[in-house]
Amino acid sequence: GKIMALLSGWPRWDWPQIHAQAEIVGRAGGENALQSFSVVLQWIVESIVRNRACGQKPTGILDNDAVLNLTNHYSLADWIEICENLRVHFDTADFANLDKRQAVIGAFSILDYKEAA
Repeated sequence: GKIMALLSGWPRWDWPQIHAQAEIVGRAGGENALQSFSVVLQWIVESIVRNRACGQKPTGILDNDAVLNLTNHYSLADWIEICENLRVHFDTADFANLDKRQAVIGAFSILDYKEAA
């Protein structure tokens, strides 16, 4: 629910809320928190890729205006790239034991990658 609330801020991310979430994930003993965050976010993005690939509308918790706007903003090729970038990002964060807060903040930057280009 928390991630969906954060995603619903797109295209104007609520950075204070994202930083607050990053703080929660970054606390001591937050290994599971980061893993949960990455699993849920990657599931959302993979679902978007599948929906785009099949030309289907999002269902369940993904069936809302915010996700639809975000979904339609990028092409399928973009989404595949975002999906891969997130996977590499979280693998690297895990492997290199990066700051968990940065792992969360970086994930939202990846979702913004076309804006930054």
